[in-house]
Amino acid sequence: MIRWRERMRKGSVRTLAGAVCVIGAFALTGCSAIPAAKPIRNFSAIAGRWEGNLTVQKSLFGTSVVGATWIIKKDGTYEMRTSRWTARGTMRLDDGSLLFFDGPRASGFASLHEGPEERLLLSTGNEPGTTGVWSLGK
Repeated sequence: MIRWRERMRKGSVRTLAGAVCVIGAFALTGCSAIPAAKPIRNFSAIAGRWEGNLTVQKSLFGTSVVGATWIIKKDGTYEMRTSRWTARGTMRLDDGSLLFFDGPRASGFASLHEGPEERLLLSTGNEPGTTGVWSLGK
């Protein structure tokens, strides 16, 4: 667990940049505000099929946005699918935040945001510029 925290701290500058990208995405799409963050107490609170967009910034290819599905299970495992790849991994809860990892492909954290009309997961990956905005699918 300590190694995880160290890895996440090293990405704090990238995390800040990712958060700015997510907030910028909301501003560009016309959303007035991000709902307040709510601590995640257990995986059951977020289990389900989340639909969203991943924003990935690569130095050679620029920024790309890809639609994705994030299936979170009550046991803390997940599957993330895009048209190009599928990743499977595990999650951990740490002080109300969600840490996720699948080994070599990705790792990062997510937070739950709830308001009167919407429920969102905002994710930030360990790779610079990798962010996601997710809403619970129907």
